[in-house]
Amino acid sequence: MKNILITLVIVSISTWTVAQTQDYYSVAKIPDSLQQDAHAVVRLKHGAFEILDIDQAKYTFKTVVTILDEKGKEEGYFYEYYDKLMRLEQIKYKVYDKNGKLIKKVKPSEINDRSAISGYSLYEDNRIKWYMLPENYEYPYTVEYSYTLNFKFLYFIPNWFFNTSESVSTQYSSYTLTYPNDVGARYKEHNFNGEKRETKQDDRTSITWRVTGIKCQKLEPYAGAWKDIMPRIDAAPAKFSFEGYTGDMSTWKGFGDWINSLSTDLEPISEPLKQKLTQLTQGKSKVEKIRIIYEYLQENSRYVSIQLGIGGFKPFDPAVVERTGYGDCKALSYFTKAMLEAVNIPSYYTLISAGPNPNTIDKKFPISNFNHVILCVPTQQDTIFLECTSQTNYFGYLGMFTGDRQVLLIHPDGPKIINTTSYPEKQNLIERHLHVQIDEHGNAIIHQNEIYNGLFSGDWYQVYHMPKEDQQKEVKQSINLATFELEDFQLNVVQHGNIELKTNIKANKLLSKAGNRLFFAPNILNKNTFIPEQNSERQNDIVIKYGYQHLDTILLQIPPSYELEAAFEPLNLSSEFGEYAIKIEAQPDGKIRYVRHFYEKKGTFDAGKYQEFLNFHKKIARADQKKIALILKE
Repeated sequence: MKNILITLVIVSISTWTVAQTQDYYSVAKIPDSLQQDAHAVVRLKHGAFEILDIDQAKYTFKTVVTILDEKGKEEGYFYEYYDKLMRLEQIKYKVYDKNGKLIKKVKPSEINDRSAISGYSLYEDNRIKWYMLPENYEYPYTVEYSYTLNFKFLYFIPNWFFNTSESVSTQYSSYTLTYPNDVGARYKEHNFNGEKRETKQDDRTSITWRVTGIKCQKLEPYAGAWKDIMPRIDAAPAKFSFEGYTGDMSTWKGFGDWINSLSTDLEPISEPLKQKLTQLTQGKSKVEKIRIIYEYLQENSRYVSIQLGIGGFKPFDPAVVERTGYGDCKALSYFTKAMLEAVNIPSYYTLISAGPNPNTIDKKFPISNFNHVILCVPTQQDTIFLECTSQTNYFGYLGMFTGDRQVLLIHPDGPKIINTTSYPEKQNLIERHLHVQIDEHGNAIIHQNEIYNGLFSGDWYQVYHMPKEDQQKEVKQSINLATFELEDFQLNVVQHGNIELKTNIKANKLLSKAGNRLFFAPNILNKNTFIPEQNSERQNDIVIKYGYQHLDTILLQIPPSYELEAAFEPLNLSSEFGEYAIKIEAQPDGKIRYVRHFYEKKGTFDAGKYQEFLNFHKKIARADQKKIALILKE
């Protein structure tokens, strides 16, 4: 009965697509509307994921893509990862000219194969096969490739994007999911407006989605992540098994129970370490104890990746981390959890989607789309999150890698969806104080004092732990001047996690001289030149992920023979997106004081307000470039 269903599905798909595939490889068959502004056109893309059993699955993929010019050539690259549990087979790769004539059939021996082990990985059996077409083919040409992946486990189902990237159009894209009803699978559609067909036959179900005629779409600035805008299908199994560890992902409770089951047999830390931690934390408050143990972790361990079979999900023993001094995010988090338990502080293993474009968690759609683990430690006053893989993060700091997002806390009573630490606009502050000595030739000596707070402090905190030579390189790169000499600098931690940077800079010809006047823009080191591109047909809402503020105070010591030529009118801008203000005042001692405040607000704003957003940034850019004139006294 299973084979009958598969045959029915294949016949159904073939009938559905036959009109699209006859004489398909000729470039002349691509509608002009799909070629407009595109560097490549996906003629056909089809994926099929078939669950064979609770611990077996097969994924087949085929694509036909026409490369219109050099900027689109990467769309014709083939690459796929595999390992001992994912067998990569039946790779086929062909090339056709603009008329659809076959001009190249790649031999199996031409497919590259190498280890995909990363530089920070200790245990990993990943490999990659890839093929990149040589440069000697005339545009346009068409690439066709296909392959099969056989899974010796069931844990995830590949998600499906109907369009691949910017500047690429898609003529036809389809995805099929087939599963036994007693194993089960679930799916969620995002921005999908195509067609869907479902076929049921006794003990199996098959669903096919298809979309046709997607024009290339350039990702608009401040529009969020590509994956959240383009049509896609997310899917996940209900029941699953990975190397003998069986679970049920149809509920978050079932998934949390499976995660917990991976740590029931772990070997704890040693008694001597427990005694040492008790001595280190004796008489300290709860928060101080957490800090001491976190800093002990940073001083006595390092991060390495473990991606070997179930080791990609199961933490290895805290005792192993204690003996070896290394572990991945799972192992280091569990080691820290064990150390906290030694001083009677409960903490919770926490799954997270790390990186700049995190996946959100849907309470009604359990799916394992996490790529990292941190530790959550509740206290009476606050909830502390620990990034256990970093040897340089200050205590409790998550930053943009894991901060301000949903996470799945694995609790004995069932998993809980909570949010990690957020960083309000007022906290993400750079305070900059400059004393600038100007001579009559336009040269300047700049004494700068900056304090980085909130999200701004994280990167500088890492620089603080670098050798002096590397620190100097980072400091030089941060100075926004065309030519200068960095004479001296200092990096200091002034409060918990906040970084102070002091620099002494010599900048020749900072001011331009014309006759008896010196001209320059007083905002010396922090000009905001960014202006969002014009777009009168904005489609997506404006997304500002992180708000922040800059507060600059600059004291200009001008030559005694010069004075400010004219008064400078203060400027105050206020909009839904933030605030900006500057003022310049001549001081009684002959110095000039420049004060600038810029605040950008976090939030999501209606697409119809894009012109207002654009105008706000235009005014800021003009104001930051505005020059003042010093005139020679008579």
